[in-house]
Amino acid sequence: MWGFSYSDLSVCSTISVILPCMILSVAFCWLVKTRRVGDVRISSCPNPDCARCKIMREFERTRCAMKTKLSDLLRDQPEMGSSLTRIQPMLHQSNNNNVWCLDGLNPPPWVCQGVKDPDLLELHQKLSSLFLSSKFPKLLLLDYHQAEQNVDKWKVNNVPTGKWKVYHLMDQGVWQGDRTSCCPNIMQLLGKIASQLMVNNVYGNILLSVLEPGSSIEPHSGPCNYRLRCHIPILPSTGFYIRVGTVVHSWEEGKLLLFSDHHEHEVWHNQHAGKEPTSRVVLIVDIWHPSITSEEKLILNQLFQVTAM
Repeated sequence: MWGFSYSDLSVCSTISVILPCMILSVAFCWLVKTRRVGDVRISSCPNPDCARCKIMREFERTRCAMKTKLSDLLRDQPEMGSSLTRIQPMLHQSNNNNVWCLDGLNPPPWVCQGVKDPDLLELHQKLSSLFLSSKFPKLLLLDYHQAEQNVDKWKVNNVPTGKWKVYHLMDQGVWQGDRTSCCPNIMQLLGKIASQLMVNNVYGNILLSVLEPGSSIEPHSGPCNYRLRCHIPILPSTGFYIRVGTVVHSWEEGKLLLFSDHHEHEVWHNQHAGKEPTSRVVLIVDIWHPSITSEEKLILNQLFQVTAM
């Protein structure tokens, strides 16, 4: 009645077998995005409970909540309206990387010699002078060894290879009083840049970070473009590398790394790099981009309080 022949049935049967296979193959390739880091093949993020991925998955829901929160702030504090030129567009425009991007703020991946922004260069110089002066590296190392004794205060992060553990002095904008007491030298230095620390903002962190040989951290992007991440080497080690954007650096004694982590970045260890490898230890400090005004900080802190996330 419908004009079907055996050949038609054969074609339909073939399609019914091939099509699901093709769909499954495409889905598998999309879900398991793999790439090489040195000589190690890793997946995009194997941890289903990853806090960073959770925030990214909830980005749109959070963005809607932030718009409502901003409306409430403006209703209660209308004088804030004049400081929203860069903030308000960020809440209305989605982006592929799920990153909060202040309008018109385009920090480079790396803050180093050759960067044209004089405020960024001044910040780099200030941080270098503070953390890398002759006496402080030894004091930072002393604090690290004291923190090592608080074994139960360290957190192990999920990574594709190796082991990455962290010791938070500030976790999501909140000082960790039970951990800061054993790092008096670090706390003294941080007091000198108190206004630049992201206190009470969910994206503000200060931590000791230890990567063991053979470790890698998958490519990812930070949550916002209004913070800069500073790495102060305490125990640099051979064979560890960090890529931000398209440029790769390593950790070296007496060399501070300052970058905008909203650009894609990753970390890995080349196990074939010469000397016997040891763990890499750095102090990580999140700070405000120097162009963020005090009024903008106030609004961003109210939008991105710990309870807001």
